[in-house]
Amino acid sequence: MCIRQQIALLLFSYRFKVIKVSHNKCQVRKIVAKKLLIIHQGALGDFIMAFPVMIGLRKTNSQIDALCQKKLGELARMLNLIEKNHALESAAVAPLYGNHPDCVDAKTATLLQSYERIVLFSLSRRLQENIERFTGSNVLRIPPRPPAGEKIHVSRFFWRHLVGAGLLEGVEPLPDPSAFMQILPQQRCIGPDSAPVLIHPGSGSRKKNWPLENFILLEKMLRKDGLRAEFILGPAEIYLRDSLSTPHEPNPPVHIVDDLPRVLSLIKGACGFIGNDSGLSHLAAITGLPVTVVFGPSDPVRWKPLGPAVAVVRSDLDCNPCHETNERTCKSPDCFKGISPRMVHAAFWGLNKGIRRIDF
Repeated sequence: MCIRQQIALLLFSYRFKVIKVSHNKCQVRKIVAKKLLIIHQGALGDFIMAFPVMIGLRKTNSQIDALCQKKLGELARMLNLIEKNHALESAAVAPLYGNHPDCVDAKTATLLQSYERIVLFSLSRRLQENIERFTGSNVLRIPPRPPAGEKIHVSRFFWRHLVGAGLLEGVEPLPDPSAFMQILPQQRCIGPDSAPVLIHPGSGSRKKNWPLENFILLEKMLRKDGLRAEFILGPAEIYLRDSLSTPHEPNPPVHIVDDLPRVLSLIKGACGFIGNDSGLSHLAAITGLPVTVVFGPSDPVRWKPLGPAVAVVRSDLDCNPCHETNERTCKSPDCFKGISPRMVHAAFWGLNKGIRRIDF
């Protein structure tokens, strides 16, 4: 072993990487592996949009942790995207959001100081300044979404910010979370003996929900195709359960789920997923499951779920997506009126016959 190799191994032991040897000449590329904390305040769908940058950051940092909703941190850890998760709901971090950051306890301050770099997904400059009282100027704050009306996918928006800060390199296309996680076997919807199709008629906002009667008609169409279709509802959507019953199907199969591991278990046992622009649609897509998503007032250019098999169904109205701009408030959005169950049914079968999404 030459002297330069010995030095390289020594540097590696002190958290330096990568070592490259070629033609009997030792080359050492010095990349300091750092411990990095991601702070994210969003819900499931917003959080999943950050998965590609988590994958990218894992390649250049010795440890990636997250301060976020407890259930989301546990999901990211289960999917091997992070090593540790810290609960955003903890009372210990609450003073960071107010006018009295000095009230942060010593344990929380020590935790923040243990990271060489912090990536904060937030609109709050005050939160950034409060964190930097303990850590110095090592906080990169990224807005949780692009400015309203900007035609860029949210994940690409994040990636560009991190490239600009020197934390990531420009890569086309972005990392595919489903390829990284590899948690689903290939299943196809081919008949009554195949796995079920999951239908999720809810979302985080009722304004984004395609009318329930359309999902009921779609379930009937899938049964006529010889498939098993099962509804999935979260705790905030239990009110929909009684409305799913019809004279022809008084007791449709409905899963009431209140934790993400249970949702993942259902997704792993399914052959397809149909839903609105919701967190569960995003979760199903990043596992590699074929997902058909109905978009109304939100913009698929910005919020299309990440995954290798995603079909988007939306109307051809001239009006711009208004969910984030609040330019108009519709009791019954016109953007859903042009989307029929037959259109979603056709998109579902097109996807399951091998059509793949175009990279965003």
